[in-house]
Amino acid sequence: MRPEKKQIDNNNDEEFIELGIPQQWIDILHKAGYHNASSIKNTNPAAIFNDLCRIKKKLKIEDNLPSIEEIKKWM
Repeated sequence: MRPEKKQIDNNNDEEFIELGIPQQWIDILHKAGYHNASSIKNTNPAAIFNDLCRIKKKLKIEDNLPSIEEIKKWM
């Protein structure tokens, strides 16, 4: 039996935008498992950076990654 797919609430996108996260990274953060702003705030910036690198490589995304310093500003 397959697990149910979690439905992502697009209302949370506003929370991400309020933190200063660019729109292009919000969907990627959702894929990395960060579904709300509190999950970003409670995570080490280096861990978020590593998760973004993993998803970028997996999905073959060509955009430049935000630096760890930029990610720290999201906190």
